Amino acid sequence: MQGRGARLVVGAAVATAAAAAILALPRTRSAAQEPAKAAAPAPPATPEPERCVACHRKEVERWRTSGHAHALRRATRETLLIPVPSASEVSSWPHRVEVSEKAGGLSVRCLDSDGQWGDYPLPLVMGGLERQRYVTLLPPDGRPQSLPFEYSKRLSRFIPFWAPIAAGASLPVPPGDPLFWHGRQENFMAACYRCHSPRTRLDYDADRGAYRVDWGAAADLGVTCAACHGDSSGHAAAAEKGAAEPPPPPHDPRPVRGHEPEIEACSQCHVTGEWISGSYEAGEPFYDAFMPIVFDGGGQFWPDGRFREEAYSYIAHEMSRCSIEGHMRCGDCHDSHGDGGPEGSRTLSQAACLRCHGEKFRGKTCRAHPALPRHESPGSCLPCHMPDLSFAHGHGKLTDHRVPVPDPTMTRLFGEPNACQVCHRDKAPEWMEEALGKWGAPDRPSRARALAIAAGQRGEAGATEGLRALLAEKHAPWPQAATAARLLGRFPTPLTAQALADSLRGGSHPMVRTASAFGLATQRDPVGPFPGVLDALRRGAKDRLRVVRLMAAASLIVLGDPADLPGATAEVQRVVAEIPDYVDMRKLLAHAYERGGDEVKARREWGRVLNLLPRDLSAVELAVAFEERSLFSGRGR
Repeated sequence: MQGRGARLVVGAAVATAAAAAILALPRTRSAAQEPAKAAAPAPPATPEPERCVACHRKEVERWRTSGHAHALRRATRETLLIPVPSASEVSSWPHRVEVSEKAGGLSVRCLDSDGQWGDYPLPLVMGGLERQRYVTLLPPDGRPQSLPFEYSKRLSRFIPFWAPIAAGASLPVPPGDPLFWHGRQENFMAACYRCHSPRTRLDYDADRGAYRVDWGAAADLGVTCAACHGDSSGHAAAAEKGAAEPPPPPHDPRPVRGHEPEIEACSQCHVTGEWISGSYEAGEPFYDAFMPIVFDGGGQFWPDGRFREEAYSYIAHEMSRCSIEGHMRCGDCHDSHGDGGPEGSRTLSQAACLRCHGEKFRGKTCRAHPALPRHESPGSCLPCHMPDLSFAHGHGKLTDHRVPVPDPTMTRLFGEPNACQVCHRDKAPEWMEEALGKWGAPDRPSRARALAIAAGQRGEAGATEGLRALLAEKHAPWPQAATAARLLGRFPTPLTAQALADSLRGGSHPMVRTASAFGLATQRDPVGPFPGVLDALRRGAKDRLRVVRLMAAASLIVLGDPADLPGATAEVQRVVAEIPDYVDMRKLLAHAYERGGDEVKARREWGRVLNLLPRDLSAVELAVAFEERSLFSGRGR
């Protein structure tokens, strides 16, 4: 008992000293302490689409009706869905949101971080076809912040956004909580601008924790022509000077080299994942700039890849047989210049189905479908094969871009909704399985993959065999193979290490290589990494694509020899230099400096992490742990 008590006393002393050291970290002045510098967005001299309209009037006119044109606009009476002035009750909120017009422009009244009512300027709006969010400028420095609610045109009122859902709360996050809307998760520059205003550039001071935005310097707000075609200013200038054949835009997203150019141009925004580059121009290597997420946990996806919370369509599209075998592209169903909204997309989608399946079903209803002789339908494939998936408590809907065959077995095993239940609400999954069995529904490889992933997510001891088989499967869609690789990281054995090393060294999809590098970070015993692990990671660190190099570097920082640290650290430093507010990379950089023995740089990086996450207990705990190690080492400050 005496020894235990002594350890507790030492632990308390270390924690106290470490906490004091954390308070002394070089955080200088926070964003809230900076003098006001940013102003409301000023209109650019000539918005980009206006330069294009002279030659491309039809495209620009269609674009003006699209979600792209509504991605980010200046807030005016005309661009707001809600009338001005007005007040609207927010569902589950204990107060009302009020929008008014004052001398300086539009203003919104809501709770501030102290739990008091505050009036905030309302210069920018995101969206406007069906739902709309709002961006304010927080005093005193004008930091752009997204308000924690959106207006629903269908419901004619405000509704909470994702923060309360992510927190698992039934009410909005209260003031003082790390997820309150004044925090990083709702910062427009940290979470929104890349897709809502791609031509805006990030300017963040890591030592002060301050964002600066020069709105007037932006080429334009919203998703304009350059987002898909690249910087076309030279093309436009030549046309304005009367050139008979002006130089083409930098990028043509049409499928001149297969179907990837268009998909990648769209997926720069319609992908759920991480940016790993400070900028991206359409046509550049996609995996030099993006790291899509997979469904190895976290509750955002069902085991078969169907999303449970809001997720963008790229991952689902990449699992679709229509994409893998039929080379289905975004433009087969959508007109990026403007398809009139969701209903227009539906019409185009039906035509896309008939492009491959037209010999059997052109001009017919589902009565002609061999499996559905008794089913009436207006002639659309979508209700069964691209059903609506709800998110945000049912306020938002997206279609399932996996284009699956309904599978009630997933309902029976995991509680996953399926299209059959839309009509057969009173039927059990077993009844649906029996009905589909009578139609000769085949046993699906996708089901076996989902079962392997579910076993890995649950951490079952026998899960590795199924995951290794999925990783090695030649025809497995890459999101499922990548998920298997990440899940295998939870099972450190020599056999698992060999499977991951083979996958990283092989010619697999970039994200499978990336996930394999991630999984290798845990493949060690008390003595050190299993055989072949470091050699595979060193090879991955030389990959032609940044996404693979970055993950291999991260694993080498965790596992590698001292000789591996300089190259791995440099890879992370390049990303942080381009994205100075990338929290996870700054944490990794701090760890790399500590492993390399540079405690000064490590302490500085932890200070920058805390600037980004001042109220995040996990970040504080990590920084405290670093200070504890420094004190134990005898070096300290």
